Amino acid sequence: MGSWRPVLLLVLAVVLFIAFLAIQIWKPDTATLPMRILKQRTVAASAFFAFTSQAGMIVVTYYIPIFFQALKEFSPTKSGVATIPFILSLVVGTILAGGLVQRIGYPAPFMMIGAVIFSVGVGLVTTWPVGVNHSVWISYQVLIGFGVGIGMQQPSMNAQIVLSKEDNATGISLMMFAQNFGGAIFLSVAQSVFTDELGRQLTKIPGLHLSKSQVVEMGATSIRNMVPQQLVSVFLDGYRIAICNAIYVALGLACFSSVGAVLVEWKSVKKNKNDIALAPGSAAHDKSEEV
Repeated sequence: MGSWRPVLLLVLAVVLFIAFLAIQIWKPDTATLPMRILKQRTVAASAFFAFTSQAGMIVVTYYIPIFFQALKEFSPTKSGVATIPFILSLVVGTILAGGLVQRIGYPAPFMMIGAVIFSVGVGLVTTWPVGVNHSVWISYQVLIGFGVGIGMQQPSMNAQIVLSKEDNATGISLMMFAQNFGGAIFLSVAQSVFTDELGRQLTKIPGLHLSKSQVVEMGATSIRNMVPQQLVSVFLDGYRIAICNAIYVALGLACFSSVGAVLVEWKSVKKNKNDIALAPGSAAHDKSEEV
């Protein structure tokens, strides 16, 4: 019989979320998240982009080290080192996009390009065989990191462009919340997909007397020691399929992030700066008055 606790928690989560929204609408002056901000198209689309793209990034960066440890026999330390290509390309993408946005002015195209590159990279990761070579797993991680990097800061930039100075802090906080909230939710979803698929794969292996809970609890680095030698290759292929199914969750999120990227308004950060500079009381405005 299933436990009543998860059902109770899910029901409470829905009820409390509805109550939170009702309070935001009922008390707009003291609302934590004013509806006037959330109903702004670019803010809502940017929050959706931040939610989906960062959730996808968390999922894929969680399961890639597990892939290395379980299937490539990497130690936890070595599997962490093996994700350096992702981290470096993420940093490069973030810096490059930041400079180009300041030069070009529009964050929207970088969100679109980032969503496409991210989706392609995650899709390619799902094709990894058990014996994937280093040139493949390095290059695919570079794609993922670069795609995530060039779009990562754009939601916060959009919030600053379209919102008033008084609402900027709230808009940026919303983007940060969306990024973290997405990862918290969908990592659990991916874990559920992984364990369910792993259970199905285990039932296909004759002579293997292991439950999916035993495999999950034993850890990725020690699974080979729990399986008879003659069944290792079949077991590892099943484990690979389970990991790929979990990464499909990240792939779906990466693809959905493009919806948010398409819906944001094409507004320039340069125009926003010019409006502030020419506002009454500013130095530029006073100078123009003198001329």
